[in-house]
Amino acid sequence: MPLASCVDKRRNRSPMTTLARCILVAGLSLVLCRFVYSLDMFSVWINSAGGVRALTPLRRAFMSIGPEDDENITLAVVLLLSLLASTLALLGTRAILSTGGRS
Repeated sequence: MPLASCVDKRRNRSPMTTLARCILVAGLSLVLCRFVYSLDMFSVWINSAGGVRALTPLRRAFMSIGPEDDENITLAVVLLLSLLASTLALLGTRAILSTGGRS
């Protein structure tokens, strides 16, 4: 069997597989975001001087004028970090499974 046909078969993914991966990433990121946002330690850190310093550039960039805007920015940051973490987890799992445990 020619090598080109093997490569083509591996790269051709069905749209359903891509959709399933997107749904898995979105679901995992929402669960992770809800978990992190509900932690008391996260709330304490966000309201501390370190949390305020960490998010000040974003608050200035989005011209935050009150606590409601600050909360929306914080939620968006947590959601984006959760999305990144779940995407990396899915890609890492895929890489581990595709190697079959080989070193």
